[in-house]
Amino acid sequence: MKTVIIQKALLSSLRELLIQHNQFTQKQLKLDYAIFFVSRINSLPTYYRNNEQEYNKIRLSSQIMKEYSSNYKTYIDFLVKEELIVLIKEYGADIKECRTYKIADKYSCDEVVSYPITDKKLLGKFTDKTTAVKGKETCKAQRPHLVKFFDEYLEIDSHKAFDVVKPFRLSNYPKYIHSTQLITEFHTQDWHFSIKPETDNRLHSSLTRLNKILRTFVTYKGKHLGCIDIQTSQPYFFSVLLKAILLKDKRLLENIGATSLLKNEHIEGLFALKIDRGEVIKFVHLVISDKKDFYTLIQEEFDITYDKTGKPFRMVTNYSNRKKKIINTEKPRKKEVYESERDFAKSVVMEIFYSSSKSTVSEIKIFKDKFPSVFKIMSYIKNECVELYTLLSHIEACCLLDCVALRFSKKYPDIPLWSIHDSLVTTENYLPLLKEEIERLLYDITTLKVNTKMEYW
Repeated sequence: MKTVIIQKALLSSLRELLIQHNQFTQKQLKLDYAIFFVSRINSLPTYYRNNEQEYNKIRLSSQIMKEYSSNYKTYIDFLVKEELIVLIKEYGADIKECRTYKIADKYSCDEVVSYPITDKKLLGKFTDKTTAVKGKETCKAQRPHLVKFFDEYLEIDSHKAFDVVKPFRLSNYPKYIHSTQLITEFHTQDWHFSIKPETDNRLHSSLTRLNKILRTFVTYKGKHLGCIDIQTSQPYFFSVLLKAILLKDKRLLENIGATSLLKNEHIEGLFALKIDRGEVIKFVHLVISDKKDFYTLIQEEFDITYDKTGKPFRMVTNYSNRKKKIINTEKPRKKEVYESERDFAKSVVMEIFYSSSKSTVSEIKIFKDKFPSVFKIMSYIKNECVELYTLLSHIEACCLLDCVALRFSKKYPDIPLWSIHDSLVTTENYLPLLKEEIERLLYDITTLKVNTKMEYW
């Protein structure tokens, strides 16, 4: 069975309008197909981050919809004609973007309900070689140790979870939709996985997409879960990269998976850079310090401004699409407020890592003056090799998912194991063991000690 979510009032209207439509045409439309296409507008935003798909403004791929019905356009035209959904942007051939739709405003804050798909032909599409099914098979082939425990024992207390989510319908509707979609997936055990090697190469799953507030309601064989989180993950894996460059150690680059993206000429170029070894070593020691958190240490280097409530803030670029670095022309800058100085510092470090080497942001200039050699290495990678985010994410995925998690799984095949980006997840009784093994195995692979944090859900 496949269960989808749809606005309650919209479902009622759709039933009535479909009956009327089918009375006056030979081309009969089926309710299940119509509901499924509407439900995509609710579900798709839960699969994307960084505004790649904004809530209620969804690009529907004709190629993917065609996988479910060759007659998909008739359904979409019907839904638009009856004002159940609205076409808000036509196909953009120049930018290769699909048509964009949204739920009609009169339904956009309505209660959603679950609807079980029963049409046999449509149900068959969820086991055919569709894009989604191929994605699952790829995950099972590449990282079976991280998907094998998505089974009947992984459950959610849906009643308690829904009680927490219901208030969001009036206060934060996108969060309400997102949470309801994920609760439904867990309740029906309709698991989703994907790997995007062209971007971060992480494993994305129903668990990675689950809101933090809902994790406490998830159990495996009745036991609550928790995770071991790598502290300052991106700076840590960058430090491993820096060590390999300092030592001109190509074997270390191979061990951490960097050579899958760095060509020989890139590596030789990095090895040939004239850098201050002492400065780079100092930076690495800041990252791996077990006395103080890196972000807490680095925050001392920045001039922090506070608002009237005493919270740190800064003005940042306002992207309409962060992934494609498209700036909102109407309001190119926005105020970003942080809960703590550490959060401020983390945001700055991430911007330093992933912004252009020619950025004029004041905090980036401060960092460049403090760590010119580290900045030179960053700039070389960004300008001559590959996006730094992509490289570090691939290194993280190789080390944590394809090495540490795989070795742990082989040693303890019956201990449940999942991943959430830079964390590994298990049941609470196995967390101390997992923490010990992650720290040992990562040191073996990277030759740098790592700081981890245990979190009980």
